Amino acid sequence: MATDTAFVIGCLALLGSRIPQSLRVFMLSLAIIDDIGAILVVAIGYSSHISWKALALAAMGIVIVRAMALLGVRSVAIYFIGGGLIWIAVDISGIHATVTGIILGLMAPTRQWVSDERLHAILNRVVAYPPGDHWSGDSEDRKAFGFVIMPLFAFANAGVPLAFAELENAVTLAVFVGFALGKPIGVLIFSWVASLR
Repeated sequence: MATDTAFVIGCLALLGSRIPQSLRVFMLSLAIIDDIGAILVVAIGYSSHISWKALALAAMGIVIVRAMALLGVRSVAIYFIGGGLIWIAVDISGIHATVTGIILGLMAPTRQWVSDERLHAILNRVVAYPPGDHWSGDSEDRKAFGFVIMPLFAFANAGVPLAFAELENAVTLAVFVGFALGKPIGVLIFSWVASLR
């Protein structure tokens, strides 16, 4: 499900300033909302009988994670252990654990993980070449190469084996029609509705 977002971000990076800012915002918003919707469908559609005790434990774990973020805890190991326990509790509760990633991603601290001094020290080690004309990494060949990598990335991360024998399967046809026709039609209709005043 995250392939769409990664693919869009990669395409936007390749096109750079050649696309307007409004289109950039629209595409990123569409990709993010699409992923959230897909994850909610999985969480609801593939959930079984709900265990409220396990769900309460997961909610308590989420509160603890938020409290750690507010208190300034920045240990990756602690968040990893806490997130793992929350994931197990949500999975036991009967709700598909996919939703745990969204919740924890929104709650994890994003500021002051690395001080400015430490960040500059890391960047000085990573950037091995000083700026200059000897190599910019922004040549036309490299840009064109990205247009090959992005589709391959999308197919490789889809995780669906492609076989011509499966084309007659009703589920395969439904997925194809949904992606090839349903998604573009839905995007066009909702974009048109959103633009009405």
